[in-house]
Amino acid sequence: MKKILIILALAMPMAAFGQSKDAFDACQVLTQEDAEKALGKPVAVPELPKGKKPVPSATCTWTAGEDSVSAQFIGAKTDAEAKKAFDDMRLQYQTKPLLMSGMEGFWSAKTGKFYALKGRTAVIVALGSPRVNERDAEKSRRIAEFLLNKL
Repeated sequence: MKKILIILALAMPMAAFGQSKDAFDACQVLTQEDAEKALGKPVAVPELPKGKKPVPSATCTWTAGEDSVSAQFIGAKTDAEAKKAFDDMRLQYQTKPLLMSGMEGFWSAKTGKFYALKGRTAVIVALGSPRVNERDAEKSRRIAEFLLNKL
């Protein structure tokens, strides 16, 4: 029972953001070129099963060996709704806000992800090693800022 409650507690702040009605493709924002710059090496193009078309998704992940860069975009109906859900996430991970130009953000050492909010859109970025403690907060912050400014 405790496991179910923990999972629900983790999912609730994200659910407040909801998904936009329009088809959004995160890989149109975090492009292969962007991923290669972030990782400093060529990334593998995801292979689709034969005869399948790419499906737009709010999450995009590019890999290069063991390393990867991933971005998940989340939209809210209003700025106030987005701000409340973002603040709830920040409290959940018990982190302090970071100063960013025209947006808010925080790093969670527990998840190895950088969370950023600009207006009604949030992005969660994971960059680097699969080992959370080896990820770079500053590089993740720069990628999040870059991606939100592209929107």
